[in-house]
Amino acid sequence: MLLVVVKPVFVSACLLALPLLASSQVPARPPAGTSYRNWPVVVGLQFHTLAMPFSDQKRTLSNPGVSVGTEFRYNRRATLLQAVQAGYYHNRYAGNGLYVAPQLVYRPKFGPLFAELKAG
Repeated sequence: MLLVVVKPVFVSACLLALPLLASSQVPARPPAGTSYRNWPVVVGLQFHTLAMPFSDQKRTLSNPGVSVGTEFRYNRRATLLQAVQAGYYHNRYAGNGLYVAPQLVYRPKFGPLFAELKAG
């Protein structure tokens, strides 16, 4: 059994840095002038917890999970997509889980930016 002890200050700093890390990732949409590629591979790392936010920071990083997914475009502009993700999470208190999550995605483009609306 591996026991990870993390100080609450470290966890708070990591949570505050998440928006900066998310904005520095490579966007899912390729730059203008290139075509959209179907079936991109999306890999995720997550931490599963059943608690009020910021209430028990010691256990925040103790329940890891991974996911792998892809998406397929329905139209030429790649504004309507079908996405699917499969993943696994380990939770010591609530149990382990496997999941498959299909989603319908609407991704309108506003100049160099885009937004996403997902259902599923």
